[in-house]
Amino acid sequence: MTKLPLIAAAAVLVALSACNNNAAKQDAANAAAAANAAAAAEEAKVVADMPPPIKTQKVYRCKDASVIYVAFLEGDTQATLRDGDKNAMPTALKAEAAGKPFTAEGGYSVSGNGSAITVERPGKPSQACKA
Repeated sequence: MTKLPLIAAAAVLVALSACNNNAAKQDAANAAAAANAAAAAEEAKVVADMPPPIKTQKVYRCKDASVIYVAFLEGDTQATLRDGDKNAMPTALKAEAAGKPFTAEGGYSVSGNGSAITVERPGKPSQACKA
């Protein structure tokens, strides 16, 4: 007679331990899902911070015989300018709207985006350049 209550108690303990194990697994799954969601949100932020892709790149020769490299980006409101050396650090230019001049601090400006542009650079007069 004493064996029956012991067997029943053991069965109850096994059942309870299985419940606790499932709860622990569920907590671990919830933590992993939260970590994955945080990583995905961070990745989306990084992608959103990236500039748009290059639409077209052109090499221009200006009236003073200097060479500039301009990359126009998708959306027509951003461009980069490299003055004289295509491996130089580019100057980021922004336009208020598509069709407006691209400008940057320090006196940089590029008007147009076709085969002929007008460029202004610090310490140099405004001049026409052709691709």
